[in-house]
Amino acid sequence: MTHDDGGTTSLSGTVPDQAALHGLLAKVRDLGLVLISVEAEGTHDGGTGLFRQSPVPPSNA
Repeated sequence: MTHDDGGTTSLSGTVPDQAALHGLLAKVRDLGLVLISVEAEGTHDGGTGLFRQSPVPPSNA
């Protein structure tokens, strides 16, 4: 976990499969966090993902 200067927190790690990814996304949703992006890194079988969330809700503009 990395806390960036702009108030953004980045999480990174290995996700074993799509079901685990959906579980992580559900937890992010349940915690009420704002998900900025999900980025796949590495290969299809054992890649990692990078998750970023911001403490500030997006504007409706």
